Amino acid sequence: MDELVKIVFWSLVVISITLLLIAIPAAVRLSAAASAYPQHQLSMSEASSSLLPYLPEATIILSLRGADPFLPECLEALLHQNYPSYQVHIVIDSREDEAWDVVAQTLRRYPTKKVKVSPLRTKRQTCGLKCSALIQAIAELDIDCEVVALVDADTMTHPNWLRELVSPLRDPAIGATTGNRWYIPDQRLWGSLVRYLGNVASVVHMDMHCIPWGGSLAIKTQYFDDTNLLEHWSQALAEDVLLYNALKAQGAKVKFVPSLIIVNREQCNLWSYLRWMKRQLLCVRLYHPSWPIAMIHGTVTVLLPILALGLMLIALFTHQWNSAICASSGLALLWVVQGLLAITLEQGVQKIIKARQEERPRFEAITLLKLWLAIPLAQVAFMIAILWAAVARHIDWRGIDYEINSPWDIRLVKYQPYQPKPKLADTRISVL
Repeated sequence: MDELVKIVFWSLVVISITLLLIAIPAAVRLSAAASAYPQHQLSMSEASSSLLPYLPEATIILSLRGADPFLPECLEALLHQNYPSYQVHIVIDSREDEAWDVVAQTLRRYPTKKVKVSPLRTKRQTCGLKCSALIQAIAELDIDCEVVALVDADTMTHPNWLRELVSPLRDPAIGATTGNRWYIPDQRLWGSLVRYLGNVASVVHMDMHCIPWGGSLAIKTQYFDDTNLLEHWSQALAEDVLLYNALKAQGAKVKFVPSLIIVNREQCNLWSYLRWMKRQLLCVRLYHPSWPIAMIHGTVTVLLPILALGLMLIALFTHQWNSAICASSGLALLWVVQGLLAITLEQGVQKIIKARQEERPRFEAITLLKLWLAIPLAQVAFMIAILWAAVARHIDWRGIDYEINSPWDIRLVKYQPYQPKPKLADTRISVL
């Protein structure tokens, strides 16, 4: 048993060192993005360039099904971008959808000619509804539009968001740019705490493997033809993750823009988080080559600590004190490293938020304590979600059931207009 404990201990040490080597560069990039953030109304790419700003004609596409908690704020922010020439095209699932009234009320407050609102006319049975909405919107683009920016209803953009998203596309080698989300957890909801921790790992993984996020994603319009992207979307569950392979085949790449970490203040319970995480991982399984790495990471980082815990308990009951200390030390090291990495990344994000002059979230002592206690729960939840995603053949997405036969064989089982959930006391609960 002593030999097995030593193997597990050193395995946990290796995992801890690997996490440090992977996550610290991500934290450094976030801090560097904050330090370079301009205090004027230009993007970082523009501020560091002697060339004229790269600000081509752009169209923002927002697809809606249901009214997300912060949809009015999302819409207001999109209407007030610091960008010379852009349009906003909103595609709503149906005229009966509750989002229709929210959009109408917002446009009455901020009348503008730059916004086009349309119902989703064709609900394709072979892809996700968001893919159908994007295909419809792109078919109606102005001929001079050079960049399409995708955004989700839970994305609270800042005034320079579109500039920062578009500017790196000046580089001919870059076909798309993307940001990522950063959740602010409510310590009263374990689901929100677990989602925060899971997202910390996801941000690092998505940065390393160039996984695009559809909530903040810009694409050069030339690639819609070059990559046959609309045809791919017409057969896919989701629009964003598959972009990596589509662009790679054309010699183009996806660039992560560190300054475009978007704060998300929505909350969720643990069951909702598991369903949401299953869908995220399923899309990686279907459309991205990093799926085996995610599987290995999820399995090893959960099973090894469980094995170490079991060995520690056996050693305690059999009075093998050295083995008990060895196993517990490995567990403690991994736990501490994971907590420190979350803190390090949080500090980088806080610097970006401060540089944008946005309200910074404050973490109370009880929140920090519960986050640390939630680390094992987050690992187990991730393991459950990844196993679930590995075998999933059906998935529910905002009340629509999809049958997954293969990456390019998706069936919308039965369409129905969005049915709002009963109103909750906490209006920040995510629509999933």
